[in-house]
Amino acid sequence: MSGKNSWRLGVAAVALAAVFGLLSPKTTSTPSALPAPVIPSPPDVDSPKPVRRIVAGALCYWLGGLLFLGWTFYYTDWLPGIVSLLGLGGVLAWLPFVANVLNDETKQYARNVVETRVLASRAAPAFLLIVVALLLSSSLWGTVQIESLQRDVVVTFLRPGGKAVGGPMIVRGGTKAKFRLPLWRGGAYRVKVRGLPAVQFAATTWQRRELRVPDDFYQRSILLITPTAKLANSVLNGYGPFFVHVKAGSYDCRRPFSGRALWIGADADTDVPPHVVDGWRAALAQKGLDSSMSAAWLPPEAGDADAVLAAGEPLNVSIEFADSSPYYTAAPRRVLPLRSIREFPQEVQIDAP
Repeated sequence: MSGKNSWRLGVAAVALAAVFGLLSPKTTSTPSALPAPVIPSPPDVDSPKPVRRIVAGALCYWLGGLLFLGWTFYYTDWLPGIVSLLGLGGVLAWLPFVANVLNDETKQYARNVVETRVLASRAAPAFLLIVVALLLSSSLWGTVQIESLQRDVVVTFLRPGGKAVGGPMIVRGGTKAKFRLPLWRGGAYRVKVRGLPAVQFAATTWQRRELRVPDDFYQRSILLITPTAKLANSVLNGYGPFFVHVKAGSYDCRRPFSGRALWIGADADTDVPPHVVDGWRAALAQKGLDSSMSAAWLPPEAGDADAVLAAGEPLNVSIEFADSSPYYTAAPRRVLPLRSIREFPQEVQIDAP
């Protein structure tokens, strides 16, 4: 090998040594070196499981869910939607598809995470306590269930003074609907279905009141005071003014009389049954009068929608002048019990002397 080639090989060897020296890790410590990043490890789900805590947590979730579902079933209409979500229906229907894509090892890993991080955690007893607190707070509310046996009905809830609680609500024919009513101002309510007399009831805690339309709205005695054609013509011709006076046991009501029919115990939105109107027309026809005169008595006025008449009490109805002197007094009778829809209402006819 010539001297020139030997020189070239020496230079190349020195260059390679320098390169490998720079690229090789240094053994000396550098005070300015940054610590290596710490990568968090996945949950240690393979460690021994706290079996007792897992079982206790599962019982907490089971009991809390049972109480919540039982409450929703008895007091609300939410159960079908909740059951749909728990069965992964509706908007959650895509979850089973995603779960089927995962392999068995991933599914098992997910189950282990649920057991160790959910069932065995403090969230389980906290969930049960939250459910119990919600159930206790529901004692401030009462529940009424309205079932419409035939047609769609419009339902309104009223306080005794006539103030509506919420707005009108529709119950479809052949269905049931539950309504929550506040109790912090008392539990006395009236439920009104358009065209029917109102039902008075007391909403209570932990008890659901059930009402069927129309059967349960014909349960109390209601009076319909109707004038004869003679009396109605007297009022229309300006004779009077008159007052109608109703006494039934402890109930006593006196109000102006306009010549139209008058409800006692129902409001002006209550329909007169067709068989009653047919009876008016038949009576007018027997006297040779125009049967269309009965339309002048409709719709009846509301004398006292909140009146409570006890069946069997003595009943006295009279027409009086403004100074309380009598003009006409109907024959004494008693308040009749309402036993069927065909007996609604108890009609009292008043006449002119």
